[in-house]
Amino acid sequence: MESNFKDRKRSPELNIPTQRTNADLEQGLADIIMRCKRKPTVMPDSAFEAANWFMRLIEPQRHYEKQVDRKTKDGKTYYIWGYADRVKSTLLIFLDIEKKLQELIVAAKQDGIYWRGDDFDFFIKVIDEHEKMKTMGSEKYRKAAIAEMKSSMMRMVSS
Repeated sequence: MESNFKDRKRSPELNIPTQRTNADLEQGLADIIMRCKRKPTVMPDSAFEAANWFMRLIEPQRHYEKQVDRKTKDGKTYYIWGYADRVKSTLLIFLDIEKKLQELIVAAKQDGIYWRGDDFDFFIKVIDEHEKMKTMGSEKYRKAAIAEMKSSMMRMVSS
């Protein structure tokens, strides 16, 4: 499949010597979107609005994805931002996937189901499991899932 990008130029690094803000991240995402040949029709037209829309589409930043500083051997400080890395990588996948999956991702988000870069078949399984959990209740679903996992492990050990 042909790349969806005008050039393969590397986008600016998100792990840099100074702390970043969400505005910096949005600008980096907008830059990526502007390099895209075929912007998805589910996205807003403006690259900046599309970047902001995408950040709202995916799972919000978790406590373990905050920026952390690291020191190099020569004592310089740089920052690692797990959330920015995740947003960037899922955006790159989103821009290259088929329209059917893009539309499914948008629809699933309305039901509180977040996409994490999965392919179509796996994301369908995620949606099915989410629906099963809503029907059963989270505690009953959790217990059933643990029991199934234990059963599966026992079958693996006994084979």
